[in-house]
Amino acid sequence: MASGVGLGVMLSLSQAVRVQDGALSLQFSVKTAIAFAVGFTVASFYLSRILVCLERTSRLFVRGGLIVLIFLVLAAFIYPLRFPIDNLSQRLWGVATALGFIATGLTLIRFIVRGAEREEAEQEAKEHKSASAASPQT
Repeated sequence: MASGVGLGVMLSLSQAVRVQDGALSLQFSVKTAIAFAVGFTVASFYLSRILVCLERTSRLFVRGGLIVLIFLVLAAFIYPLRFPIDNLSQRLWGVATALGFIATGLTLIRFIVRGAEREEAEQEAKEHKSASAASPQT
């Protein structure tokens, strides 16, 4: 649910940001609400489906949903670039910095997931070893 809210907020803020006289402002409208609803619904439905029953979910749905989420995130990053270009180098540095932070976050999540999987596998191996040692051999 939190991921859905996060994607919805990111999409709605990307839609609401405006540049007037060199200053940024937020102008909320119906489009902003629609952007939030789309982001929230897509992320919540996809992640809840994946987390609840991954084994029964088709690979096409998993990959297609991931592509849709990636497209929405890219749209949220690229859409604010619709403003007139004043200083292209600053804008590109900002995009590169944002992508660097995202890559760092995804890398940390990957390490955490791998560590948890490794720990779970070790625990299962210990349980299997202790169960086989406890059972009488005939």
